[in-house]
Amino acid sequence: MEKGVRTAIITILIVAFSIFLSGAQGCQSSGTTTTSTGYIGGTDGLSMAFLNTEPPERVLDNNNELFYVSIELENLGEYDIKEGEVLTTLAGVNKDAFQIKDLTKINKNPIEGKKKEGGNVLKGEKGEITYEAKYKEDLSADTPFTIGANVCYRYQTKSIVNLCLKKDVTERTTVEESCLITESKSISNWGSPVQVTAISEDTAGTNRAKVTFTIINKNKGEVFEQTAFSASKECSKTNEEKDKENKVNVKIKSAEKNLVFECAKLEGKDEGIVRLVDGLTTVTCHISTADLQNTAFESPIEITLDYMYKDSISKNIVVENAD
Repeated sequence: MEKGVRTAIITILIVAFSIFLSGAQGCQSSGTTTTSTGYIGGTDGLSMAFLNTEPPERVLDNNNELFYVSIELENLGEYDIKEGEVLTTLAGVNKDAFQIKDLTKINKNPIEGKKKEGGNVLKGEKGEITYEAKYKEDLSADTPFTIGANVCYRYQTKSIVNLCLKKDVTERTTVEESCLITESKSISNWGSPVQVTAISEDTAGTNRAKVTFTIINKNKGEVFEQTAFSASKECSKTNEEKDKENKVNVKIKSAEKNLVFECAKLEGKDEGIVRLVDGLTTVTCHISTADLQNTAFESPIEITLDYMYKDSISKNIVVENAD
């Protein structure tokens, strides 16, 4: 083989190996690479599961075996859950028969959500809630039970979008202007089960624009008003809680101090409670542009959703006849 060809082949192999090595080193990062703009995103909030052996699959009756029921919680979204914002209530079991002191407990420590750090995403924190149990009755045969747990937790969604604004929104857009008023907009959401989607902007008069967006429950749990379960202090759907079901608090904030949002579903204000029907609702807000500049500009607005979210898990166990 000629010397020049051999040299070229060696050079190609060195470059290929360098690229491979660079990629392999990149895979060693503990976080997930993400873009530097917008939120992390996703449709998860707080995940929950029984620990593998708590409760165990089989326990003894007649006061013969102390066992634990432990619920592991992991924050998969971006809201930082504070102390006391998670309620867990055991369901499907007789409190006295299993000698459980209190069916409802709260989280004693915060459970922080996912975070961006540089180009990486750091995982959210985990928490744990544990119950002690011991089956008291003397059974005549092995008996199956289903231990369930309802988990209610406070959560929040932040969404950010750029609107295009100017004094006369009906005036024809010029080539110098950097944005369009009448179009669908791109929105970035926190990782959370309730999301803001399908946002668009349009004209509503000479000095009046309007923005329309949809709020939708993207996960399998149930949505409640943020004050739900505070009176009963347990994660169960009483008549009072049913009145607060499918309700979300909405707040719209702008970087422009003189920008006022009038939203019909929020009683003409920029904050209020909306009700989801079949898991979603659409909100339209009007904006006065009379005090704005003549040339178009982009202005970010932040939409914040506050709510309680309810989910549940269950596990089958067998209480064995110790005799």
